[in-house]
Amino acid sequence: MRVWWLFVLAAAVLILPFSLRWAEGNFSLGGDDAYYHARMGVELAQGWSKEDGGVVFGRERFFSPYHVLIALSYRVFGEMGLVVLPLLLAWCSVLLFWLVLGSAGLSQGERFWAQLAFVLSPPLIASGFLLSPHGFVVFLLLAAMVLLRGRAWWVGAAFLVVAAWCGLPFVLAMLGSVLLLMFVHPKWAQRLNVVAVLLVVMALAGWYAPLPVQEAGVEGYVSDLGGVFGVGIFTVLLGVLGLILLWEYKRRFFGAFATVAAALVVGFFLPGVLVVVSVLLAVLVGIAIERLAQRKWELGMLRQASLLVLFCGLLFSGVSHAVALGSGPPDANFFGELAREKGVVLTHPGYGFWAEFAGHRVLLDELGAPQRVRDDVDALWRASDAESALFLIERYGIRYIVITPEMTQGLVWEREEQGLDFLVRTSEMFKRVDSGGNVRVYEVQ
Repeated sequence: MRVWWLFVLAAAVLILPFSLRWAEGNFSLGGDDAYYHARMGVELAQGWSKEDGGVVFGRERFFSPYHVLIALSYRVFGEMGLVVLPLLLAWCSVLLFWLVLGSAGLSQGERFWAQLAFVLSPPLIASGFLLSPHGFVVFLLLAAMVLLRGRAWWVGAAFLVVAAWCGLPFVLAMLGSVLLLMFVHPKWAQRLNVVAVLLVVMALAGWYAPLPVQEAGVEGYVSDLGGVFGVGIFTVLLGVLGLILLWEYKRRFFGAFATVAAALVVGFFLPGVLVVVSVLLAVLVGIAIERLAQRKWELGMLRQASLLVLFCGLLFSGVSHAVALGSGPPDANFFGELAREKGVVLTHPGYGFWAEFAGHRVLLDELGAPQRVRDDVDALWRASDAESALFLIERYGIRYIVITPEMTQGLVWEREEQGLDFLVRTSEMFKRVDSGGNVRVYEVQ
C-alpha cells in the first residue's frame, strides 16, 4: 500500500493555517500562549535575566526546555524561527509516528489508517501552527518510543523527563505514557521504573515550568467546540470503538486499559494532556477502521462507501480545525495600536501576553498575579469616578488602557459605558490615541 501521499497530505494540512492567515494579510503569530513562549525564547536568546519584566509586580523567570529550543531557532532563523520551529517539530513527529507504528506489530492496513488519523488530528495541526510546547512534547515522546527499543534507550528515557519539565499536564502525560509502555512491554519495566518514580517526584515537588491555564471541560476537550488542542469528536468515537474491539485482551493488558481510561478522563481537566492522548487515539482509530474494513460485506460498494465516509470525517475534522486556527486571533491591527512608546498597559489578562510581546508591561496576564493586584484591577474595572480610578492608576503607573469589543460584551462588562469604560469616554483624564478601529487605546494624561 502506497503511503507517500499521506506525508504529502501532512505537509499540506500543516501549512494550511499559515496559508490562510497570510492570505488575509495577517502575519502575526496565532494564539495567546504563543506570545508568552515567543517572548521567553527571544529574551533568552538575547541574554539571561532572573526576573520576568513583563509584569508590573515582577515574578521569577522560569525557562522551560522549549524556551531554550526557541532561543536556538531564533538565533538561526531570526523571527522566522518562531514559525519554522513548530512546523518542523510537527513534521518530524509525523515521520516518527510512522516508525513507531512499524515496530508496534500492527497490520499494514491498521498502520495506514492510524497514520492518516494522526496526520489529520487537530492536536497535531495545532501544535504545528502554534508556538507552544505541545508539539515539542509529542516529538520527544515519539522519539523516546523509537529509542527505547535499542541500546540508546537511556536517551529515550531522558527525553521523557525533558518533556515532563515543560509543564504539569506534560508531567502527568509522560507518567501515563511510561505506565502504558510498562504494561504493554513488561520487559521495559526495569528501564522505566526509575523514570516513573522521578516523574512522580516532579509532580509532587513542582519541578516543572509554569503554563498558562487552558479552558477545561467539554469545550476544551473537543476541537469541534473550540478546544485548541482538543480532539475531534469523530476521532473519540472511533477510538472508543477501537478499545471495544481490543477488549478481548483485557486480562492480559488490564493495566494498559486502565491507563488509557484515566488519560481520557484527565484530559477533561488538563487539556494539555490531550496532545499525547491524540497519539494513542490515532492508533485505536487505525485498528477500528481496519477491523471494519476486514469484515464481510454483502456489497463491496457499501464497504467502499463506508470507508470513504470515515475518511471524510477525519479530513473534515482536521481541515476545519486548520481553518479555525488560521483565522483566529490576534489581529495584526492589535499590535499596530500598541506600536507606541512603552508603558504599563491595563487590559484583560487574555491580552496580556500580546501586550508584553509588544514591549509593554501589564498588570495581569494568563499566568496569574498576586491577589492584591487582581483585587485592584477588579476595582478599576468597576470605577465610576475619576478620583478612585486615579489612585489605583498612579499606584501601578498605568499609562495605557486597552479595551476590545469582547471586553464590553461580557468579558469584563455586560455592555458598553459601564465602570471604567464609561470613565475613559467622558473624563478629560484620558485621551484616545488609537487609529479609530475596534481596539480602543486610551492614554492617561
